[in-house]
Amino acid sequence: MNAKPRTRRTALAAALVVALALTTGAALAHVKDREYILFNSHQPYDPGQCVKGLARVADGNYDHGFARTRTQSKKDAFQGYCNWEKDKPPGYIRAEMWWMKWHNNNNYWGVCAHWSQRFNPTRTWEYTFYHDFRHVRCGQGDYATSSYNHVWWHGAWRGGGVDGRPHFIWR
Repeated sequence: MNAKPRTRRTALAAALVVALALTTGAALAHVKDREYILFNSHQPYDPGQCVKGLARVADGNYDHGFARTRTQSKKDAFQGYCNWEKDKPPGYIRAEMWWMKWHNNNNYWGVCAHWSQRFNPTRTWEYTFYHDFRHVRCGQGDYATSSYNHVWWHGAWRGGGVDGRPHFIWR
């Protein structure tokens, strides 16, 4: 008598694992991003300053597009790796983001939406902002996120731009 409930529980557990694997795989397949080290001061014997930037595009919660940018302030603790967080006061980390759509007829990326520069409001080493569209803003097609990511260091903004990989939004 105990064999039947164990079999049923095992089957339910296996079904749950398969369902989670399928939904997780599907969700990960619909996220396209790029992350780069945009600036590294390369100062010998000094952790210096590194800036990492990320641009991401995805389907989003409403399946109508999602754009994200992230700027990170890092230290170059080991030559070239930029792996330790480096806190900055409010206003010292900034990001700007564009939602781009590919125009097949003219072969160019056009601006569909733009978010002006935003700055970290509190002391932190990372600043992120995003937008989850409730409606496909410029019609179905290939979209990508472009961002500018900078950190204020030694009297100047250090960083650069990241162009994310394209992703097709069809709804």
